[in-house]
Amino acid sequence: MARRLRVESLRRRFIYRPKGRKPIPHPLALDPFVLRENQTRDLLPLAKAVFRLHLRLPALYRDGFPGIGEACPLEKRALEWLALWPSRRGPGPLVIRLDVGLGPRGPVMYETNATALAGFHYHTQAAAIVKELVLDPSGVRLGDAPDLLDFLRRWLAAAGRSKRVGFVEPRPFGPGDTEMPEVARHLRTLGWETSWGTPSELSRSRGVFALRGRPVERVFRDVCLKDMPSPSSPRLRVFRAMFEAGLTVPGPAAEFDHKAMLELCTSEEFSSLFTAAERRIFRACVPWTRVARARKTSGPDGRAVDLLEFLRRAPSLWLLKPNRDCGGAGIVFGSEKNWDAALERAAREPGRWVVQERRQAPAVSMLIPRGDRIESSPCRAALGVYYGGQGLGFYARVSPGRIVNVAQGGALAAVFFSKK
Repeated sequence: MARRLRVESLRRRFIYRPKGRKPIPHPLALDPFVLRENQTRDLLPLAKAVFRLHLRLPALYRDGFPGIGEACPLEKRALEWLALWPSRRGPGPLVIRLDVGLGPRGPVMYETNATALAGFHYHTQAAAIVKELVLDPSGVRLGDAPDLLDFLRRWLAAAGRSKRVGFVEPRPFGPGDTEMPEVARHLRTLGWETSWGTPSELSRSRGVFALRGRPVERVFRDVCLKDMPSPSSPRLRVFRAMFEAGLTVPGPAAEFDHKAMLELCTSEEFSSLFTAAERRIFRACVPWTRVARARKTSGPDGRAVDLLEFLRRAPSLWLLKPNRDCGGAGIVFGSEKNWDAALERAAREPGRWVVQERRQAPAVSMLIPRGDRIESSPCRAALGVYYGGQGLGFYARVSPGRIVNVAQGGALAAVFFSKK
């Protein structure tokens, strides 16, 4: 099985590049992650509520709504780019991915993401591999797997009429490599005119934009603006022109995927931003979250607390993580010896860290190939829930460790709907 899995992964370009190492078959759990109909029904209202908040944040930030700048600080580079966006175009097209756990009482949202989402090509290939090598031979019958490549195609079609799309991201790629070339290749098989490259490889001749010589009329950027070079860079002259013309997606709302967005959802200070129905959803699904710094705030029970002192009393209840970084990097659990030192660092770096109540979903047993062996391990799971204003998309990751991320030793798990 392990050998067949390697062969099939390479054939389908289901590849992962660990940092500093050669590419390998993407880590993949052989057990399907089965999603029931009632679970998808519970996730849609949550995704819609978070999506609406994302869309409102650029204007709230610009207008100086109290507390937004402290919770969602923007880096100088991001502000330089956002100053160029035509305000008449509003927050721009947006697609988000919530990372949630599925507990016995319903979904638990850990964070939200809006750029460099990943999973579109990877999940489609993972589902095909699991179906071919595991489900069909064993006679297991499930419903369909969510098609994230089709999800992205439909989102791009809704975001603009043109099928001439360039996918851009800066080098170097990884860790994890990139799936954008495969996304572009897939869309070409459907009649789209797509290309892939870096933002500096865009060109313009006689009013026609091109990427690596192929005409494009829109650009999908798989990168945060904070990680882009300066807009004054001559190498980005054409990308800047397309950005200023509103021809790049996603729009400015994608820059607000701070983990401290969950403070906005769980603090009475921001309750006026939401409807009564949204507040009920957040109370049920979002763990208590706060920007970690020396401050007075409301605790999980609503009573005022001195935050840092409060977090030292029962540290096993909390975890600390970077406000902006991804990949599971920098997470500190309250049960670790360096908890006090981590809190002191957060106090010195206000806005860079958030603290969150630990609410883990139950572990599930998963088969995961490790080299030539296949091991069964109890794993934590995180479901990626995609939403762009239309239907939902899904993929999952599992890990035997406390941090559910492929970069931290986890694996992708193919989502299948339960058979009706």
